[in-house]
Amino acid sequence: AIGSAPTSDPDDVVGIRLEFGRGLALGALKRLDESVKAFVRAADAAETLGWLSRAATALFEGGMRAFARPDLAAALGAYERSLAVEERRGFREGIAWSLGAIGSVHRSLGNYAKALAHDERALALEEARESHAGNVAVILGNIGLDHASRGDLVKALESHKRALQLMEAADDRAGAARTLVNIGNVHESLSNYERARECYDRALKLREALKDPTGVALVLGNIGVVQFALGLYAQAIASCERALQLTEDLNDRAGVASNLQNIGVVHDELGNTRTALEHYERALRIYEELSDRTGVARILGNIGNCHESLGDRESALANLERALRLATELGDREGMATNLSNIGCFHEALRNYEKALEYDERALRLTEALGDRAGTARNLANIGSIHASLGDRVKALLFLDRATREAERLRANAILVWSLKTSARIRLQSGDYPRALDAAHRAATILESLLTGLADEQGSTARERYAGVFEIGALAAARAGDTGETSYFVESGRAGSLVESLGGRQAMRWQSAPDALRTAQIEARSGESVALSTYTESLATEDRRQILAASKVLESARDRVREVVDRIQREARREANIWYPRAATMEEIQKWLIVGDALVLYAFCLNQVMALVLTRDDARIVSLCTSTEATAACEALDADDRDVDAAPALARLHALLVDPLKLSASTKRLLISPEGPLSYVPFAAVAPERTVVYEPSGTTYGLLLENAPSRGEGVLALGDPDYAGAREGPSHAVYWGRRPLVALPATREEASQVGNVALLGADASEGGLRVALRKVDGGRWRAVHFACHGLIDAERPSLSSLALSRDRANDGFLTALEVLDLDVPADLAVLSACETGKGLVVKGEGIVGLMRAFMFAGSPRVICSLWKVDDEATRVLMTKFYELWNPKDGAPGVPTVEALRAAQEFVRSHPKWKHPYYWAAWVLWGLPT
Repeated sequence: AIGSAPTSDPDDVVGIRLEFGRGLALGALKRLDESVKAFVRAADAAETLGWLSRAATALFEGGMRAFARPDLAAALGAYERSLAVEERRGFREGIAWSLGAIGSVHRSLGNYAKALAHDERALALEEARESHAGNVAVILGNIGLDHASRGDLVKALESHKRALQLMEAADDRAGAARTLVNIGNVHESLSNYERARECYDRALKLREALKDPTGVALVLGNIGVVQFALGLYAQAIASCERALQLTEDLNDRAGVASNLQNIGVVHDELGNTRTALEHYERALRIYEELSDRTGVARILGNIGNCHESLGDRESALANLERALRLATELGDREGMATNLSNIGCFHEALRNYEKALEYDERALRLTEALGDRAGTARNLANIGSIHASLGDRVKALLFLDRATREAERLRANAILVWSLKTSARIRLQSGDYPRALDAAHRAATILESLLTGLADEQGSTARERYAGVFEIGALAAARAGDTGETSYFVESGRAGSLVESLGGRQAMRWQSAPDALRTAQIEARSGESVALSTYTESLATEDRRQILAASKVLESARDRVREVVDRIQREARREANIWYPRAATMEEIQKWLIVGDALVLYAFCLNQVMALVLTRDDARIVSLCTSTEATAACEALDADDRDVDAAPALARLHALLVDPLKLSASTKRLLISPEGPLSYVPFAAVAPERTVVYEPSGTTYGLLLENAPSRGEGVLALGDPDYAGAREGPSHAVYWGRRPLVALPATREEASQVGNVALLGADASEGGLRVALRKVDGGRWRAVHFACHGLIDAERPSLSSLALSRDRANDGFLTALEVLDLDVPADLAVLSACETGKGLVVKGEGIVGLMRAFMFAGSPRVICSLWKVDDEATRVLMTKFYELWNPKDGAPGVPTVEALRAAQEFVRSHPKWKHPYYWAAWVLWGLPT
């Protein structure tokens, strides 16, 4: 039929049939413009011959292809001609279908009144001729869409419910699924999110039963949006990622863009700004390819917000203003409201409060006119926050209370937390501590549903975004003199992601992950390995362009690994039914402490630093200094520079952080739970009069104590990795940047001295480690010791790594992600490498990096370093530590923290190693014994 273009218009029945067939075939090949022309040629000829039925059908088919292009003007013209032909022949069914099609075009053009008029005429015709129930149901569905587009949601719901009854009576499962989505959309517009989710869940079951991947993807996207609105972030990401995979498989470009945008929105809310921006930019490219100006306008606003969060204010404002212009040109009032609000937030961040108020008030008028209750609640909260910044607390609380009531009705938890947190801060500043505490408590309770089930890195950054809730609550409780409440807020806002992980560690092993995700991880790691090989080969060419291209591919491959591991963690949490962790009470924590212990929970609350000091029999709140003073004192300490006298800076930190605690002489051991910049303070040097162990939180300490395994035997040590690839050849060299890592010969002696089993040179590989960790008798190791390079990725802490030898199956970088997959059956993990105690310092969450990964993997104690260390001094320190802690003569040894302190004192006693640089970097996290 499409073998060759016709040389003249068809003039007989055979020619018309052939041209009609050409239209069908060209449409199937997605050559829609040619298809429309073929149908119109067939229709013209058929009408000339008086073959009206074929003329009407050809015009209707042509309209469908034009609508799909989309060329709405051509579609409308074809459908209106089809209607005229059907009216000439008096074919009522054809008239009804043409009217419905015209209504669809007007709906797409935003002519909702015209759409409704045509659909109501079609309904009257179908009901008058007692048409098939399915036909009536389709038209009722269209009328429901018309009412919804005009903002008459009550009438929309009535029409869709009537349509659903007819679909179900006719056993039209596809139609019922489509109608359930329409009903869900109306409930979503009414902010009845639970009802919307019920409808979407029913629709999903129908689509899955029909084995309709396109329909499944559509419904999953809707479910993800509702889950996001309800604050179920982990579930929202999972639903949208499933939808994204399906749309990618189906080559549904519009669906791919929509799902990328939805995933980006969740990451944006969680504070994963760079991840969100990556998704938005991919979606933008697709929207631009599709010439979807509405999509472009919406996504530009998202991109602008990301740039503002990343500090690029020029790009942020340019994107936000372009988004607003596009939305205004398109008459997209919802998009206008969103972008006005975004620009208002931008100006609020710049402290242009009057300008911010102007934009947010304009946005509020639009959201109220649209009946967008969620948008209205968000704008009310923003306006309340601006009035607070302007010093008008009365107005601020008035708007915030309205926002709180509206958000409660909607169950819009993210907005509710924001408005409650801002209210709590205002009441705290005015000295109304009881009401501040109440608002902070309500917000903290809601966070249990917002932050449940996220992957470790995602959960950590999300908790940082909401850390202000716990800061305000802790400060209000402290000023009210309530130690129990202070403990609740400090512990609830600290190391929550790690506590959640430890609470379900066994259920979250890699082996428990679904087969599809395990396969995806294997493929992702394989892709990373190939990308690394390509990058290594490119370095030999010294071609900068080739190296840069290979580097980008490698980074993309590594991000893919992170993405898959995140999915595995979220799925594992969901399957294991692991919920937001309950913080231990102050009384529970005190029972875990022994006589002579003091747990010091340092907390940065707004611009105040305080400490909650807990002993077995006492609890005290101590106000220390301002956040500015503490940060400056931390920055003044340059302990990793051996040419600078560290004594004055250490004395200043002691005066600020230790002296005010007024610890009794009976306090022999400090359990320090640091926050913010204090995470990198070497308290062994600041307070050398006591032994010091670091804890992510009091709750974490209790979990480690309660799950402490029986004592292990023997030390597994890895040292002097073969970074040059001496055994396997240059292709197995381990590169960091563009150069192979420098060998660490002193680590060979270190590993040999401390280890009962030592993996050295090329044997110190990931593969060798995995085999050696599994003891023949199934028991535990006393310690696993790594003497190698430590490589820290502060932006992506899950990619921080220990550099080992490269083998045929592994790249040589044992990342924190890979440690999460390991089972490390050891009483202690010693990361004898540079900066292994570093990572991403997350507010309220602590350090996210290698230390946490080893705790999760099964080691209740981790020794790591705060800065780059000296090879020789480290070898001496570690040798002394093991002599004391794990004597080779079989003696029981001294507790871990005491052995570390004694080893540090031993190194310090050498005149050439007296400076803290040589010994104070080493810290113990976890159990002290």
